This record gives sequence, structure tokens and C-alpha cells, in this order.
Amino acid sequence: MKKPLYHQNIPSMYRYIFLAQLFFDRSLWVIFLTQKQFSMTDIGIVEALLHLSIVIFEIPTGILCDRFGRKRSLLIGNGLSIVYAILMLATNQIFFIGLALMSLGLGITFQSGAEEALLYDSLKETGKESHYTKVFGMFSMLGLISLSAAQLIGGFLAEFSFTYVYIGIMIVHLLAFLPLLAIKEPKKIIQTTEKSEPWHYQLTESVKIWRRYHTMHVPVIVYMLLSTATVIIIFYAQSYFKALGYSTPMIGFIFAVEGLLGALVVKYVYLIEAKFSFIKINRLIYFIYLALFIAFIYSTHGLLIISFLLLSQAFTVLQPIFSNFIQHKLESSFRATFFSMVGAVESLMIMIAFPLFGWFIDRLGFHVSFLLLFIILTGTFIPLLLVKQQK
Repeated sequence: MKKPLYHQNIPSMYRYIFLAQLFFDRSLWVIFLTQKQFSMTDIGIVEALLHLSIVIFEIPTGILCDRFGRKRSLLIGNGLSIVYAILMLATNQIFFIGLALMSLGLGITFQSGAEEALLYDSLKETGKESHYTKVFGMFSMLGLISLSAAQLIGGFLAEFSFTYVYIGIMIVHLLAFLPLLAIKEPKKIIQTTEKSEPWHYQLTESVKIWRRYHTMHVPVIVYMLLSTATVIIIFYAQSYFKALGYSTPMIGFIFAVEGLLGALVVKYVYLIEAKFSFIKINRLIYFIYLALFIAFIYSTHGLLIISFLLLSQAFTVLQPIFSNFIQHKLESSFRATFFSMVGAVESLMIMIAFPLFGWFIDRLGFHVSFLLLFIILTGTFIPLLLVKQQK
């Protein structure tokens, strides 16, 4: 019976994401590099290399995913996570650290879009695509719980040696192959791989969708802006907390709580989606985000941590709702490609902004740099929201 087989993809994906998100260095890799005497500018450059690899490979790997299957794409992406951990331990030279992050970036491109597409298509095969937001919420929740546990464990492992941190990453990603191998590729994807459309078919169709659905434009653009800002805040917050005197285990604990809060929030996002329109949720999240960001900039001690934790949740709420909004407008044959297009532009923005922000920190300090980012976000969000209101 095919339905039960496809139905089993969901629990297999749950097991996979729990293992795949066990990156024990997630809240610590910036500290790891500062201990190796890397400046904030250096760290910004190697992070930019990660996003450069995403910009270069995001769309090609999305096309490969749509043509040859989500399962194969996820297997390759998981394997590249192991390569990343090996390279991080191999040397102290910036070239190899950059190569490690580019390997991680390439792995992300194989996973980007494939996870959401596999979940949605598996539900569609069983006639349950209306449950996507709820299933994606559970999927994200497990990933965040896993990431929280990883950050907490990583903080204690790093007290002994960062070697244990990266060996741990290798072990859990080897285990992540097991649930991936149990996945059954949805029938529509198998049929797609048997067709003989030109390699650029998925890309051209995705571009047509972008041009056709004008209602996508503002939500996608603002989503990418929020994503870029959140990446910058979360990753530079590691060194910010360290500069304020927080210990490595305490920083790991803060990020673990952040992930656990996200897991709790994302599980119930579908209830918010059921009561409010996508546009209303968008507007509310943007204003809440700005309010929490300014609180984060000017708060100290307990209020600083609370505003940071809540700030990260604002974007967590938006992710599954945004994904469902886009999924309804896409067909299976180019679902991953379209998300890869969004991911490529998003990574280009991060690639430019991340090292630039590190450069500002080295010269102006954390406080002024965060304030400049807040001013840019405010100046960008307001006209975008006004355009949406006029439509």
C-alpha cells in the first residue's frame, strides 16, 4: 500500500531533523574562532564564504532536487555536514576554515527547500496537505529542541575541548543517514525525474510564478530582510554576550533556552494562522520585531536576555506561516527550485551584510552597530508595509 509508505515519511523526517540539527557548535563557533585569534572582520569574511557558496549553488541544487529527488538531496546535504566538522578540526588557517563553512553552505543548499517540499508532497500523496503548517510546525519544533540540546551540550563540551564538539557533530550526522534511507520518494517526484524537460525548466517556471503572483513580492522581500537581520543578531550576539562577561556554558544555556522557546512557539503557530490573515500576522510580527530589537539594544542583564529570547521568536513564528503561504502557489515539479531562488537572494544579502557588520563592530563597537542595523530595518520596513496596505 503506497499511502502508508508515504505516511511514514513524516515520522522519518522527524527523526532526521532531530539528528541533523545537533550542531554542537551553533552558539559557539564564533567564540571558537575568536579563541584562534580571528578578528570580527575575519569571522565576517568566513561567514560570507558560507553564504557565497549558498548563492552560487542554491538554485542549481534546487533544480537537481526537483529533477532527481528530495531524498538524494538530503543524503548529500547531510554528508557535507560531516565534511564541515572534519575541516573545522583540521587546521587554524583561515583558508581551511573558509572551506569548512563553504562545505556547510553547499550542504545547506541541498537541504534548503528539499525538507519542506518532501513534507508537503508526502502529505499531498495521502490527501493531507491541509495539515502542512501543523506538520511543519512539529518538524521545526523538533529541530529547535535538538538545536537547543546541542547548544547546551556543546557549551559543556567546549569547556573540555572543542575537539569533542566537532567529533560529536560527525557522530550524530552519521546516525542521521538511517531515517533518511527509510524515506520513500513521493510518486510525483519519481515521475518528474523520468521526464526530459531541459535543465532550466524548473528555473524558468519558478521565475514565471514570481512574475505572476504579485502578492508574493512584499512578503518575500520582507521575509528575507528579517532573516538577514536575525542571522546577524543571533550570531554576533555570541561575542556580544562574551564581551559582557558571560561564560561559555552560560551562553550555551541562553541559546538553548532560545531554541526551546522556539520549539514551543512553532508547534502552535498553526493556531495563529487559523485565526488571522497572513497579511495581519506579517504586519504585527514586523512591528514586534522592531520593538524587541530596540529593547535588546538598550537593555542590560535580565532584560537584555529576555528581549533577545523574544526577538528570535518573532522570526520563528513567521517561518512556517510564510512557507505555507508560498507552498500553496507552487507545483511539485519546481517547489524546491522556487525556495532555492528565495534562499539564494537571502544568502546574497547575508553574504554582504555579515562581514560588513563585523567591520562596523571592530570600529564602532556592538552598541552603535546594532543601532545602525535597527535604523536600516526601520527605514526599510515602513515603506514596504505602506506599499502592502495600498494594495
